[in-house]
Amino acid sequence: MNRVKQPNVMYKPEVILPFASVSKKINKEPLKKSTQNMYIFIITRIHKYYTNEDINHDDDILKCIRGEPFDYKNIVKQFPYLFNADYVYDIVSKFIHYIRNIAGIFSRTNGFSYLRKRIIPYIDVLNKHQQKKRETITIDKDIKDKLSFTRDDILSNLDKLNNDRDKILYLLFTLIPTRRAHDFRYTKIANSIPDDDIDKNFNYYYDKIIYIYNTKNKKYYECILPDEVIPFIDTSKEFLLGDKLIGQPQISLLIKNIFNKIYGDKYNATLVRRLYATHSFDNMNKNEIKHNAIAMGHSLSEHFNYSLDNTNISIL
Repeated sequence: MNRVKQPNVMYKPEVILPFASVSKKINKEPLKKSTQNMYIFIITRIHKYYTNEDINHDDDILKCIRGEPFDYKNIVKQFPYLFNADYVYDIVSKFIHYIRNIAGIFSRTNGFSYLRKRIIPYIDVLNKHQQKKRETITIDKDIKDKLSFTRDDILSNLDKLNNDRDKILYLLFTLIPTRRAHDFRYTKIANSIPDDDIDKNFNYYYDKIIYIYNTKNKKYYECILPDEVIPFIDTSKEFLLGDKLIGQPQISLLIKNIFNKIYGDKYNATLVRRLYATHSFDNMNKNEIKHNAIAMGHSLSEHFNYSLDNTNISIL
């Protein structure tokens, strides 16, 4: 612990929860490149905070995250503070929104059951808190009613947008069950139907279909695009949305600006998905709702929780 610094203030959660039981089985499932990058960012930030030391590219913790051969004993030596309850609880208190990822990182190596037993109970609490928050979201009725998802209304708005990329995003978010923006920003243009050897860190567009591999729920899906989208797709580009992979902050801002131009309000991607889920419950039969949930990348229960029940919509 001689390399570890103690922050000026160390916190503990208001309630110290009982330890969880954890599996001894090591998670060896390969990580997507985007998840690797996120894990590396988080563990680098945590380690810098508690030690003032950088993590090097060839350190075993990064090899572990990248799925390369590593020695877990070197990871144990590098992170002695993760075996100290004061530091673990300080992490839970100060970095609460990172703890799922921290548990994910250290489920991939031996030697860290102590850490995982202590933080997993707080992940359960965090999950329940966020679920409750989602279920109690309210929204101005005018904002809900502006976005009708009616084909004629959607198509009449295209003239308000100046470029093909904006038109593609707008149509993908309104004419079909609204998937996550991530699915579209990771879509490359293909010259043929993808085969089993394709790089599944990306999704692929070919002949009116997006073949989705890289998505949050890890379930493969073929997204058939409406005819109205096709004329705006430039198949000479590398990606569906342009010459290069668009960053997450950039696409989030793009979506807000697109909807602001049309409706005068900055609908974000999550709100549009919520409104589409609500639209499906208001306008579709049970079988259609089920297929709609699958198309959005949800289970039926997630789809229900994602929707904004009319009784929860407040007129502000």
